[in-house]
Amino acid sequence: MGKNAVQCLERLTAFDWDTGAPYNTSYAFALALEDVVGESAPMAAQLMRMSLSEISRIKGHLTSIQSIASLISFGPITNLLSETIAPFHKILLLADDTYKMRPFGFENSFSEAFIDHLKKTLDWFEKKLDQLSKKLLRNPIFKMRTVDIGLISKGECLSMGITGVALRASGGQWDLRHKAPYDAYHHISFQVSIGTVGDAYERTALRIEEMRQSIVIIRQCLDLLVEDAFPMSCLGKQIVQKNLDKQSSSAVMKYACSLHKGVFLPRKHLHKKIEGIRGETSVFAGVQEDQYTLDNVNIRTGAYFKFQAVEFLLRGYMYTDIGVILASFDINTKEADR
Repeated sequence: MGKNAVQCLERLTAFDWDTGAPYNTSYAFALALEDVVGESAPMAAQLMRMSLSEISRIKGHLTSIQSIASLISFGPITNLLSETIAPFHKILLLADDTYKMRPFGFENSFSEAFIDHLKKTLDWFEKKLDQLSKKLLRNPIFKMRTVDIGLISKGECLSMGITGVALRASGGQWDLRHKAPYDAYHHISFQVSIGTVGDAYERTALRIEEMRQSIVIIRQCLDLLVEDAFPMSCLGKQIVQKNLDKQSSSAVMKYACSLHKGVFLPRKHLHKKIEGIRGETSVFAGVQEDQYTLDNVNIRTGAYFKFQAVEFLLRGYMYTDIGVILASFDINTKEADR
């Protein structure tokens, strides 16, 4: 039995948290629903979604680098990374409670306290990022364990469908935020970092540079947010959020009805791609005859195509290099076994 749009979004939000990538597949699904209905979220909502997505990108890149550092037994660096991951994890937990990913916008705008806290965190993190770059990328032991390890060329990435940091580290100039911008990315000025070698060292260096660019994007989004701008379209009001006052029996009934029925959709296929944390993330689904229920909701993240490259990547390397290679590609098994 199929599920409606509201139920699918709930499942995808849980899936994102389970794979350590909040605002990933749920973001793509929300954009796909807006495309098929023909109604975009207000500019305020687009800027909010972009900010939350970039915060999740920072957390994901930090987690990937932490995995490499722990495999090389870099105690001080691992502790530094744990210290920097924690604030962003707390921000995402707060956002998931107050600003859940929904199509057509959010019920609430970012509060002044949330914006101030986010700006202070970014200022603090920018200094930590410089410290991390110096201690990690200039360390001779780290270079010895990552330079010329896990080499892959641009052509090999393209032939196996690998996208994201791995492709850009190999010289591929491809980032959907820049090449095929969604939401308000076309209003944001940022640089796409490109490498040349395509080894574990360069993938790590590019993640650090992408986190710097994420800071730039988030700051521009916060600056463009207009005070008192309502971040939800008229159609978005049809989707009732979980954070309604459940003390009211009418609110409970309203939420139950929306969860059961969903949103009326035209008979079209839903499809959308975004630049996820681990590469391109795409969502595809069909609309059943009742025009409320979705049929065969399929998701594809960057992990799918990275798995087919594992055998190729590990050829010729020592057993101790396996963990570093896999961590530098940020291969998440949960994203590929669903």
